[in-house]
Amino acid sequence: MRPGPLDGFPAVKGPRVFVSLVKYDKTEDLTETCIGRMLSLLNRRGIDFVYDKTSSSGFLAARNRAVDSAREYECTHLLIVDDDMVFEEDAALRLLNWKLPIVSATYIMNRDPYIPNVRRRAGSDWDYDQDGLWFDMEASRHQQIPLLEVDSTGAGFILIDMRVFDLLEKPYYFMAVNPDDPTSFMGEDTYFMFKCRDVGIPVVLDCGLEVGHIGTFTYTMDNFRAYWSRSASGAVDERDRADDDMGEGDGTLYVVGKGN
Repeated sequence: MRPGPLDGFPAVKGPRVFVSLVKYDKTEDLTETCIGRMLSLLNRRGIDFVYDKTSSSGFLAARNRAVDSAREYECTHLLIVDDDMVFEEDAALRLLNWKLPIVSATYIMNRDPYIPNVRRRAGSDWDYDQDGLWFDMEASRHQQIPLLEVDSTGAGFILIDMRVFDLLEKPYYFMAVNPDDPTSFMGEDTYFMFKCRDVGIPVVLDCGLEVGHIGTFTYTMDNFRAYWSRSASGAVDERDRADDDMGEGDGTLYVVGKGN
């Protein structure tokens, strides 16, 4: 990866991770299980962490409060985990090992459109259905270093070096008018990543770390690949992706494609 704006900062001596799990309606039982296993592994590996599980009325308040709390506890990293994600116990360790300012796991949205929650600028516009991006994600997934720089990801499972926030002004997360389309708003996570882009902080996707996203059932990248393959061959209409390729929701909750 190219040198980043954090290169001039003092090296981090022993990570201390603030793990932020925000409860909105009801945290999924499987997410609770995944969190417990992940924290147990961090403890066994000697990684210091602070676990914060709080209720919130909205993403904006939750995200901004997590940053303030991580600073209060003098943490080196912020790990944001949404309460409907499914992941392997070593997911946090894997992201830590990349030693990047911002690195996200890969997952798809749990509602229509069921596509990867990641974007890369195509010309002057944001393009959600970017075959070029998806091809690059698939190619990166099979590399020894499966990292891909993008413009924006969701924050369902993302690790942020706390030094990033020293380069940004508050509010870190905010609902704002989309500069590419003044008739629409950008989400708080996209707003944050726009701010990072403006100061030269790269947003990186770990294409080898795939996590599940609970909806009607656990949506995975394999569900998306099934749709993408059939769509490319003309076997399905794009509008029918949910019915034809996302399955019927048999209640099976699982994670696929942990990595290399």
